[in-house]
Amino acid sequence: MEALRRHFTVLPLAELAERARRKDLPRNGVAVTFDDGYRDNYTNAFPVLRDMGLPATIFLTTGALDENALLWHDRVFDAFHRTRKADARASLETVLARLRRSSPEERDLGIESLLEELGIEPGVPGGWEKLRWQDVREMASQGISFGAHTLDHPILTFVGEEEARRQVRESKKRIEAELGSPITMFAYPNGSASDFDRSTQRIVEEEGLSLAVTTVSGANDESTNPYSLRRTGMWGDDPQLSTLRLAVARLSA
Repeated sequence: MEALRRHFTVLPLAELAERARRKDLPRNGVAVTFDDGYRDNYTNAFPVLRDMGLPATIFLTTGALDENALLWHDRVFDAFHRTRKADARASLETVLARLRRSSPEERDLGIESLLEELGIEPGVPGGWEKLRWQDVREMASQGISFGAHTLDHPILTFVGEEEARRQVRESKKRIEAELGSPITMFAYPNGSASDFDRSTQRIVEEEGLSLAVTTVSGANDESTNPYSLRRTGMWGDDPQLSTLRLAVARLSA
């Protein structure tokens, strides 16, 4: 975050989107975002953001917050983390890719088979805790923004239109009920190019949201569709390399 603050202009995501609409984007403008709503967003990230005065947006998978439950992909990550079958761990990405392309019903059956195959004993694993609503309200009172990220993280292009609309609408309403203010931002679950399409973009717009973010890597400019905004991950241990990656993405936009 220090490197990001030094080399870029960090602004709220909604402000950047509005300035793009007005064709008034700052040359080095960036927004910080987090997905799903893990509790370490509060315990680890929030103190840093607060102390540095940096805005950020957290996209919440609201059903998991209500139940402090594992998302379906958390169950997969946890299974590969806990398995003693070392040779199975190399197949994590293959399994995730297959499950992402399944219907929710097929996906859940596939996860149960995976747990049995990996020898995972029943029980509630730790380390995957979600934000509490009081955390959300506290962060919102100190400048952190929130957006909707569905109820339980289905890939929207693999559910019917009615279910996709329910996932968008109800997650938005749930956050609004907790915060008492409108929610205008959305993040597509997984967010790759095959995880959203014109139909899902239309649903997001019709449900009263003004922008949606993907995980398609890259920068955005005034011509970018506000319902398919790109993002670049800040991965790795070297902050200077991460900021260089952002700079390259901006130059190639």
